[in-house]
Amino acid sequence: MELFPGWEIPPYEMMLIFPNLKNQSKAQAAFRDYVNTVDFSAFAVGR
Repeated sequence: MELFPGWEIPPYEMMLIFPNLKNQSKAQAAFRDYVNTVDFSAFAVGR
């Protein structure tokens, strides 16, 4: 499944996200935290 062009979410992540769709704001906040953590980790490793 693609949310944005050229960016795919692995099926196991979709299984984590879909059960929380009824709790949308919490799911979005958790996803933002996850993305921010990954971005920061990649940045920290890259330096």
